[in-house]
Amino acid sequence: MKIRKGFISNSSSSSFVITSKEELNEDNLLENSGIKESFIFYDLFKDVIQSICSNAKELKTEEDFYKYYGKYDSLQKLIEYYDDGDLEKAVKNFTEKNHHLYVGGFASDSDGLEAGLCEVRFNVDKEDFLFLQSGGY
Repeated sequence: MKIRKGFISNSSSSSFVITSKEELNEDNLLENSGIKESFIFYDLFKDVIQSICSNAKELKTEEDFYKYYGKYDSLQKLIEYYDDGDLEKAVKNFTEKNHHLYVGGFASDSDGLEAGLCEVRFNVDKEDFLFLQSGGY
């Protein structure tokens, strides 16, 4: 029997992809998410939006996309590997509609808000804006 003496982590992570006709910023994300100042939890939502924007990295070329996702040398292979229609839509927005493409993620072993974002599903699907989140606990 082996006994582990070091730190054991039960952390989780969640990743997201955003495509947008406009450059990503907090106002753009708030507007496209449908979050209004009249909402009782507006300040919390605004903090979530700030966290998403600060974790988002823009990928400007297909090569950036391959580097970010690792072992894939074509977008089609990446889509086939993940077997994900949503990811395919994001790729088409990027390649065919020339939308901005952002990727990022959250870790459950980070601060409270970021850890909470690993659990919450926050997806938006509009003509000129797409936010997809996957992974989590």
